[in-house]
Order: sequence, then structure tokens, then C-alpha cells
Amino acid sequence: MTIDDRVIRQIKAEYNKLEREEKLLPPDKLDEYRDRFRELFGPERLAGLDGETLLNTMHLHGNKDSLVYWLEFKNDEEFSNRLFGGIGGGTASNSVSSAARRRVSGSPAVHSISRT
Repeated sequence: MTIDDRVIRQIKAEYNKLEREEKLLPPDKLDEYRDRFRELFGPERLAGLDGETLLNTMHLHGNKDSLVYWLEFKNDEEFSNRLFGGIGGGTASNSVSSAARRRVSGSPAVHSISRT
């Protein structure tokens, strides 16, 4: 599958416009954000965790060092979720993490998870 040339031209034109208006972060700043995120939540880091530590690192609401906080709210000099497609604005009531919390807390296993 190839991208239509018109779409490529539109994307390049928008990129150039944003670059001229200085609305794009420099590549080194994006690298800094990405590297910090991977340091905390990359596969190598998460592979070294298990049990409650892994669940808390990924899903503990209210913990500003959790993955879910970083993806939903984090927006400071260390990381900006807005640049990487943050998850803010949705509801966690039908998410996998919500189902995982119910199982961990001792309630019956969830047999299906509805994604709306």
C-alpha cells in the first residue's frame, strides 16, 4: 500500500509551516523525552519487574511515576504526553487496567472486556 502523493505533499507542507513558525520541538528535545520514557517504561525495564511492582508501575492511579499517569497527565520539562498521543479524556471503566485491578483485588475474573 502506498500513500497518495497529495497526502505526502500536504503533510510536508504542514511540517514546513510548523517548522517556520517554530512550533516543532528540536529533535534533541524529542530524543530526550523518548529516552526518559523508555528508561522508565521501556521493555527492558518492565521485563525486570513482576507482581505488584509491575502492576503499580504501569497502572497505579494517583502515582505520578506510573505509566498511566505519564500517558494521561504528564506535561512538564521532563516529558510532554501531548507530543506522543496522550490518553487523557477517556474513561478507565472499560479498560484492561481496570479489569486487572478488579482481578487483583479479589473480585471474580472478567470473562470479556468491552471496548467502545
